[in-house]
Formats: sequence, structure tokens, C-alpha cells
Amino acid sequence: HFSLFFFRCTCEIRVCRVSFSIKKVHDTAVRDADFNPNKQYYLATAGDDCCIRFWDIRSPDTPLLQMGGHTHWVWSVRYNHSHDQLVLSASSDNLVCTRRISSRRACLHTPT
Repeated sequence: HFSLFFFRCTCEIRVCRVSFSIKKVHDTAVRDADFNPNKQYYLATAGDDCCIRFWDIRSPDTPLLQMGGHTHWVWSVRYNHSHDQLVLSASSDNLVCTRRISSRRACLHTPT
């Protein structure tokens, strides 16, 4: 299991402190993470376990939602800045998926 740590550094004190951490983010490596642009406590993570997980960093013990849809490593995950319920993911299975978090659907094949 992999953990994710976010650090806040201050130049004046020259000390970095852990702002928050999430343990057991994915079963394998974490490839990407993105914060919701309108709800700063929500975080999406992508990993080598073919999943995207959504977290509330105020209570990081368990993910709010876990989505599949990919058959290989998920390299990237991004929230849409205009419509934060839309999430884009890209994987090494040659798929780019646009998902509405509330509906958990809409996986589109990329042209090859």
C-alpha cells in the first residue's frame, strides 16, 4: 500500500511540515492527484491499480468513491474547472474517460 503526503514549506523558518497525509491511497503506485477547484477539500487520485479514488482530506481514512473503467495504469486525473462534477482520466490502456462523478459513466475510446 502506498501513502500520499502533502507538504507545506515556509522559506522564513526553512522547515517543511506535513499538511496532511492519506495512508493506503492505492494498492500500488499513485500516478497523479488533483484537487477539486471549487471544493478544496476534495482530492482525486489515480494509480497503477486501474482505479480513480476520491477523497475528503478532512477525513482521509476511506475514499468517498472509487471508480474503475480502465484496464491498465491510470496516469492522469483532472477535475473540470468549470463543472467540477466532471473528471477526466487517461490511462496506458489507450482510453481517455470523461466521468460525471454522480453517474459513474461515460468512458470514451481514444482514436488509434
